[in-house]
Order: sequence, then structure tokens, then C-alpha cells
Amino acid sequence: FGFKTSFEDEEIVNQIINEMQLDKLSSSNVNELSGGERQKVMIARALVQNPQLLVFDEPTGNLDVYNEHLILEEARRLVKEKNISILIAIHDLNLALQYGDKFFFMKEGKIIKEGDVSIFTEELIKETFSIDSKIKEIDGNKIVMIGGNKNEN
Repeated sequence: FGFKTSFEDEEIVNQIINEMQLDKLSSSNVNELSGGERQKVMIARALVQNPQLLVFDEPTGNLDVYNEHLILEEARRLVKEKNISILIAIHDLNLALQYGDKFFFMKEGKIIKEGDVSIFTEELIKETFSIDSKIKEIDGNKIVMIGGNKNEN
């Protein structure tokens, strides 16, 4: 399978490597990379195709807090700089609130509600996930607290 790459292909790859700051990883074995580094490499591989839409299925699964935010910050940067739409399936409601701008709540394979941050309500969370929650606002941002203490502190 002698695949030939053009000069343009190599330029695109090098540009993506530079943009995503993957220079130090470009000659590494993927099995030696951390979870966050592997996710960045997977995103870079997709970007080489020059997509209009990327679909991420739980991109923060099995990542530590630092790498969760690293991946989602990278996704946000791509949306702004490359005018790419990104659809992310994610179960962490607070990460969704922090990084998303349009939301789809799904239950049993069907969208039951879509919209901006205003659709996040305790009632919708109960309907979707069958669990109680409290939604608080801190510095103008919604925070979802699932289960636990329901005191109004």
C-alpha cells in the first residue's frame, strides 16, 4: 500500500500539527501518549480532512480534569478559528454548560428538548435522567448539582 502524499497534503498536516501544538508528539508512538494527547491527535487527524462538522462522542471520557478542559478548549478554538461545527455527545452537564452554545436533551434515542442555555431546568433534568437536581447561578453561569443535599444555602 504505497500511499503517495502530495506537497499540499504534507503542508496541511504540518499546519495542523503547529496549530494544535503537537510538534513534540509528531514522532511519538500513539500508545505512549496520555489520554489528552491521544484525543488531540485524533482531532488533528480529523482536521486534516478539512471537515465542516466534527462529531465527538464523550471526548472527555477517561480524562482527568485538566485534559477535559484542554480538549473542550481546543474544540471551542476550532469552532471560532476554522468555522467548524462540532456536535458533542456528553453526559457532564456542567461541561456542556461551560462549553456549549446549543443543547439537545435526548431520551430513548429521541430529542425531547433543544435550545440555548435557558432550557436547562431542574424539571428537564428530572424528565431526561430521572434524577433530582438543583441549578444555581454563579457569576452569571448556571451550575447543575445532581442529587445530594437539596438545602437552599
